[in-house]
Amino acid sequence: MRLDMEAVPKNKATPISLAQHTYWNLASHNSGTILDHSIEIWALNIPPVDQNSIPTGEILPVKGTPFDFTNEKKIGSSIHKAGLGYYKERFYTANYMPSFVGKGGAVYGNHSGLCLETQAFPKAINQPNFPSVIVRPGNQLMAYLNWSTNGSRTLGSNAEMDIISAFLPRIQQSSLATRNVTRNAIN
Repeated sequence: MRLDMEAVPKNKATPISLAQHTYWNLASHNSGTILDHSIEIWALNIPPVDQNSIPTGEILPVKGTPFDFTNEKKIGSSIHKAGLGYYKERFYTANYMPSFVGKGGAVYGNHSGLCLETQAFPKAINQPNFPSVIVRPGNQLMAYLNWSTNGSRTLGSNAEMDIISAFLPRIQQSSLATRNVTRNAIN
């Protein structure tokens, strides 16, 4: 499955951050939390946030922090060291999800799903050291996500999904990240 998004300003330079917010739970929609999911994120840095989840303007290495997913690890293994959960550029673990009843009567709440998303750094327009989000008239900004599973048609125990996301100005490639998310078999 692939999602393509694009924007082309007509007559003014425009700040643009194309994003989507699809929630995933590879064990199925009514299986509880994603804390047993394992994930690998090819990102060496993050923009830290303040107590209000607003980026501070810094860009810091993830190595040695709870946000280091450069090698595959379970989401729940260090989530308690990340405040209420992961809410960083491109990775969100449904930390503030009010409980609600969904498909088939399943109850969804905190950590019921995870999001991996294309987007620019939050607050990039106000941070001179963040990559620019300004797109000039006539230039095209494209973002895409490509979701695929390990060959099965359904998600469930032992499901694996490769997610490729890119944030691509037509003129210059800005960033490319590949992520691998797996769900271990339920014992």
